[in-house]
Formats: sequence, C-alpha cells, structure tokens
Amino acid sequence: SLTLPLVFAFAVAPLAASVLLVGPTRTHTTIQSAINAATDGDLIIVDFGIYPAFVLSNKRVSIIPANANFQVQTALNTPAIDINSIPDGMTVSIFGAVVRYSEPTAPAVRVSNNAGAVRFSRLVISKEADLPNAVARAAVQVDSTETFLLSGSHVVSSASRSGNTIN
Repeated sequence: SLTLPLVFAFAVAPLAASVLLVGPTRTHTTIQSAINAATDGDLIIVDFGIYPAFVLSNKRVSIIPANANFQVQTALNTPAIDINSIPDGMTVSIFGAVVRYSEPTAPAVRVSNNAGAVRFSRLVISKEADLPNAVARAAVQVDSTETFLLSGSHVVSSASRSGNTIN
C-alpha cells in the first residue's frame, strides 16, 4: 500500500507538479532517469529494489519509497547519492533510502555546494566492508550546504571494525 509514504509525500512536497514512478516495470527503471525527467516540485516514488547511484543537481524534488525502502548501490569512485547545487529557497527531500557502502574512494552520500536545503529521513547506510585505508573520510560528507537535516537515520556495520567520525 502507498498510504504511509504518500502521507509523507504530502508533507515534503505538497505542491508536487508531477509524480514519477521508478521500478523495473515502470516508465523509469532508474532513479537517475526520473531525476532527469523531473521538474521543480515533482515527486519521485521508488518501488522496492536495488538501483544504481544517482546525482541530483539544481532541482527541487522529493524521493520516497512506494511501500518499502529502496537500495542504492555504491559505484566506483562515486557516492551512491550525490546532491549538489540546490538553489537558495529550494529543498530536496529523500526518504527511505538504503545504501550498501563498500566503496573506499567515495562517501556513501555526498551533499555539497547547496544554497538550499537537503533533508534525509530514514536513511540507512550499511557499511559492508572494513575500510581502514579508505580515501573517503565519512559515510556522509556534507560540504558548503546551507541547511542539512538528517532524521530517523543510522549507519550500521557488518564489518569487524568500526570507523571514526571526522568533522
């Protein structure tokens, strides 16, 4: 059922211009495809599944799960989720993403160069490998962003050793 996510959707994007659906049998089979087609104010609803990394730049959209959290894969030298260049007065909201983090050269999530706001809710980062010599210094990297909100989220590790938090 879409009840819980849609209630959240109205809270984060009450003036959504369009609803874009992502899933293996939907018009958009990747989150990136939906982002590319989106305009400011659109709502992207993602079916349960595993999706490639995506970049969201210079658009005000909300991304929510259809009925269960969706997974985003890390990519070589690239964050699984990269949010940048959101203009002043705009807010990006992402709800219910799970990142399986095993890439030592990039953070799982990067939020950078945003005059606007970026909100994550129910973000789960699952560290899948011991990354003691990783080039990336944090699971979530936030740089030059006016407002960053993270709620109901956590980082878990299946690796034998935990990392450090660096400010």
